[in-house]
Amino acid sequence: MKLRVALILVAFFFPSWCPTGAFAGELSLEKGVICLDVRDRLPVGEAREFPPSTAKVYCYTVIAGAKGPAHVAHVWYYRGKKMREMILPVNSIRWRTWSNKNILPGQTGPWAVDIVDTALQKVIGTVHFRIQ
Repeated sequence: MKLRVALILVAFFFPSWCPTGAFAGELSLEKGVICLDVRDRLPVGEAREFPPSTAKVYCYTVIAGAKGPAHVAHVWYYRGKKMREMILPVNSIRWRTWSNKNILPGQTGPWAVDIVDTALQKVIGTVHFRIQ
């Protein structure tokens, strides 16, 4: 019993000594959108379809459920091919985070961004969009 209490105290006061995500809780995707910009930590220009002249888009997410330091990955796919992966911190029980992707001329068609709880290697949501 004393050992269990000691381990809990160590984990609480020294979370960096614990394996990443060990006390993170199960993460969930509360909101996931694609937008043209992020200002004041809010998405601007949300849409599911964008014109071919679009040079950059953002994947904006609100992650819930972290009970300690955690991470999510934004994994960007174009026509089913992985194009980019960004690991992003989640530092509170409800956390806003985002990544962006430059869109090259000719990269029209379907895109998707998987949101992955890195501790569990589990997709917690997918955001689909299209460049016309």
